[in-house]
Amino acid sequence: MKAVHVVLLLVALTKESTLDLVRKNFFVSLDMTWSDAQEYCRMHYEDLSTINTAWDLLKFGRDVRDYLYVEGWVGLSKGSRDPVYTVWSDGSILGLPVWKFGYPSNLMSLHCVSVYNMELIDHNCKKLMPFFCYLWVPPMVLVEMMLTWEEALQYCRTSYTDLISVTTDEDLKSSKSTSMSSKTSRVWTGLRFMDDSWFWVNQDPLGNLTSLPLCPVNPYRCGALKAGQDVWENRDCNEKMNFLCIY
Repeated sequence: MKAVHVVLLLVALTKESTLDLVRKNFFVSLDMTWSDAQEYCRMHYEDLSTINTAWDLLKFGRDVRDYLYVEGWVGLSKGSRDPVYTVWSDGSILGLPVWKFGYPSNLMSLHCVSVYNMELIDHNCKKLMPFFCYLWVPPMVLVEMMLTWEEALQYCRTSYTDLISVTTDEDLKSSKSTSMSSKTSRVWTGLRFMDDSWFWVNQDPLGNLTSLPLCPVNPYRCGALKAGQDVWENRDCNEKMNFLCIY
């Protein structure tokens, strides 16, 4: 089952704007062999999780942050006669994976890979453990509801993952494009001022793409982005406007 079609249909029905799709990772708490986990993911999601780049690793950490210290299968394996790992379950060519120190062990009986605390470990494929799957979803969504910053935060965390953070040029480009159809001239982001500093509520590093007052007057301590622009403003947190969520 290609559940991505369901995601796209729901997005269209709720009139929320999207960009290109990205992987959204999910933890599945069923103990299975690697091949059974792969079959389960392909039936209910898209495939076992792929962690192939620095961005994949960051995204994986965001998606399953409550399960980083639970070991589970991901989509990397090799044949019994293959000397090295070369391809992920979804067909992605292996990049520069982050192995735990001392791994892969290169033992003849260990051909399947798990992740624990953002590091890869090879195992016997018959070992039973939980696993991580992914779906293709839009990277960020414009929600055309009139909510305060706190209400927007709660909505994003309930319906998606969080209010957006903008830490890279690509994030900024996506934010500008996605917010262009906003019904308000500004959109809420995950930027907040507390304890004498600005920060992203999802705990991403602040970066240098935002420019806001060093000590804003209360209640102007929530960060908004001008729709379709790269202009940042500190706004009254009780003001109601559209907002951007991240999957």
